[in-house]
Amino acid sequence: MIVAVPYVAFVVSLLASGYKLVRGGGVAGLRYLCGAIVCSGAAAAVLAPNTVVLTTRYEVVPHTSLMVGNGLIMGASLCLALLSRTVQHSRRAGSRQPLVPLLAFLVSYTVMIVLVYSETTESTTHFSDLYGDRPAIAIATVICLSYIGWGMSTFFLLIGHYLRHAEEPVLRFGLRVVASGTLFGLAWVAWTAARAVGRMLQYHPHIEHPPPVSTLLGAMAVLLWALGATLSAWGSTLVRPYRWLRALHGYRALGPLWSALHAEFPEIALERSTSRLPWDAGFALYRRVIEIRDAHLALRGYFHPDVSAWVRGQDPTVAEAARVAAALVAHAAGHRYLASPAPPHEVGPTVESEAAWLIGVTRAFTDSRTVADIRRRVQAELGVTAAPATR
Repeated sequence: MIVAVPYVAFVVSLLASGYKLVRGGGVAGLRYLCGAIVCSGAAAAVLAPNTVVLTTRYEVVPHTSLMVGNGLIMGASLCLALLSRTVQHSRRAGSRQPLVPLLAFLVSYTVMIVLVYSETTESTTHFSDLYGDRPAIAIATVICLSYIGWGMSTFFLLIGHYLRHAEEPVLRFGLRVVASGTLFGLAWVAWTAARAVGRMLQYHPHIEHPPPVSTLLGAMAVLLWALGATLSAWGSTLVRPYRWLRALHGYRALGPLWSALHAEFPEIALERSTSRLPWDAGFALYRRVIEIRDAHLALRGYFHPDVSAWVRGQDPTVAEAARVAAALVAHAAGHRYLASPAPPHEVGPTVESEAAWLIGVTRAFTDSRTVADIRRRVQAELGVTAAPATR
């Protein structure tokens, strides 16, 4: 099973990159990402133990598969570095921006090849075990791993920046998957570096077959990159149940506040039955938010002018809930105020942000002691003996 993993990763990388390029067009950043995925998949296949054993038998120049595989991994890091620069300098990009990582790649790869072939070596499936303690080979290993680690670290930091600002669940999850793939890539770098250091320190046990750790780490990085890169195409289907449950939870959470407002303003309901399970939970949540806002408008003229002063310093959701609770008491008593009505609290432009705000208001409306005290205070002021229902 482990033997097939790198080849599966290579096939997946080709399919994912081709699909992504067809769907996304020729955007430079997308080309770099697909290039990194394909190079990594190809490297996993070239450096797979079975491939190394096969090429060692027939290669004319020793270590061809090793040099090609390392070059592909360095090429993947080059694509990641170019992608990072493209994104970071998109507003002030110059024609020389790609030259720095490209020049670093050419110099690093050339120096690595020169150092490897400056030593007298023979074709083998255990190159690091046999020659890793030689100074030239050790320096070549450091150069190769340093370049790969630099490119992946730059890309990982870029993903972290976008994760902090991503609000769309599918995009956020896709970025996390890509970030996980990058961590596997960095783990491959760390594992390879640890083996190289151990060999240089003359501590490296004889291994009959190449350990599967490197193969698995590299293949997992490729698979996660491919998965995260294509998630935007099919991820909405994956998260549809989650979105339905989240919308249903929001719909239910707004129930107490909606019920209290509906008891005073039955006309806000946009449909007759509101007790059945909403199969279109997203639309039901949207409708409930609109109905609550309609009731807020209907309460104009009933907002107590002193409540804002009474709740000064409180959490904004508590303050809003207190204003609504006092206005419901005044409406039930038929008492209007001359003061200007309280404007709705400003929230984000999406239904999700509006629902999140109103859920906080609902919790304060039903659970806050401050809201309960203000409700009783306004009842006493207006001579009301019972609060409006909050079912």
